[in-house]
Amino acid sequence: MFYGCCSSSIYIGFLEYFNTKYIRNFSNMFFGSQWLGLYALKNWDVSNGIDFSCMFGGLGNILYLDEIKNWTVSNGENFFRMFYGCRQLENIEGLKNWDVSKGINFKGMFNSCSSLTSLDALRNWNVSNGYDASYMIFCC
Repeated sequence: MFYGCCSSSIYIGFLEYFNTKYIRNFSNMFFGSQWLGLYALKNWDVSNGIDFSCMFGGLGNILYLDEIKNWTVSNGENFFRMFYGCRQLENIEGLKNWDVSKGINFKGMFNSCSSLTSLDALRNWNVSNGYDASYMIFCC
């Protein structure tokens, strides 16, 4: 949807009003969008989402994920490269209460997030249904 948008002059506040309740596929939605701030997404209903692959991949300006901490991703199955290449991402504490128990693909989810200071937020994640977690934290 906003794949590769690089302009910092784009107003994204309108995203706060998107009705995302019935969306099942969020893949590549913001991949490589250098301008994105997550504040407009904090109240999104992503509870029907199944595919979150590459959703935020390559975002260069995200430092932390607190704005999406209340997302219900419990139906999510595909988290492939969701935050891949978010090189400035320092803190993922906002994800500590995510229910990812239906997840089957975690491959490269945080791959190349080279500024991460801790992975403690993932400590209580139930990834027992996962079949692929290769490169999940590669180059972190």
